[in-house]
This record gives sequence, C-alpha cells and structure tokens, in this order.
Amino acid sequence: MVVGLLELSTARLGRPEVGYVTQMIAALKSLQSAEVAFAAVCGGGAYASSLKQLDDLSLLGNVATAFNGLAIELQSLEGNLGKDDCRGLPTTRAFYATATGSRRSHGPSFALTSNGLIWESATAVPPRPPFGAPAWSLK
Repeated sequence: MVVGLLELSTARLGRPEVGYVTQMIAALKSLQSAEVAFAAVCGGGAYASSLKQLDDLSLLGNVATAFNGLAIELQSLEGNLGKDDCRGLPTTRAFYATATGSRRSHGPSFALTSNGLIWESATAVPPRPPFGAPAWSLK
C-alpha cells in the first residue's frame, strides 16, 4: 500500500517532493497508532484531544522527530467530547489531525480522521470534513 502512495504522490509532485510527502504520511500514521494506544491505555476507549496528552504519556516516543519541518495539528471533532482520561483530562470520541509543511506555501497537505483514513489535498490547505473532491483518500 505504501508503494502505491509513493507512486501516486511522485506522479503528482515530482521526485524532489517524495521524501516530504512520505514524512507527512508517516507522521499521521504514527499519530494514528499513538491515538489507538491512548484509547486502550488511558482514554477508556476515547482518543486524546491534544498532542500534549499523547506526549505526556510518552506515546509519541520518537515519532516527534518525524514531525521535524512539519506542522502537525490535532483536534477534537465538534460535538464528540468523551469522558475524562486516566489523568482527568478531556477526551474525544472522534479526532481530526492535519499535516502540512511548516515553511511551505504550496501543497500537498494531509488530514487524518479517527477511522484511520488519510486524505490528501494538492494545496497547502488540509482537507476538512465532510471529505470529498477536490481531496482524495489514500486508503
């Protein structure tokens, strides 16, 4: 599956962008894994509503290095507040995360939802729910 993603991105962006695209996709996949672990360990089945919650429990681990040069944002989807986590902090039943280049004014950009789907946009503005054209799913 990853090979197909790289080929798709290579076709759209050209060879110099492949490492950049791979980095953003890898960061979002790592974030998804951290959220699943959080839900099992501390969230009572709900997800962290901030990157700090994940980092405080060391669930991001070495993943933070994958964020170098990227702007990664995580937020709760509106109306999806969960119960408090094992430390009394709010959780969410559904999250939305984005990955963009922190120093770039053009695309691509990516979004991740709690169902594990990664969406891509050819622009520097990440796709927003409800997803659809002009964005496309990578999974």
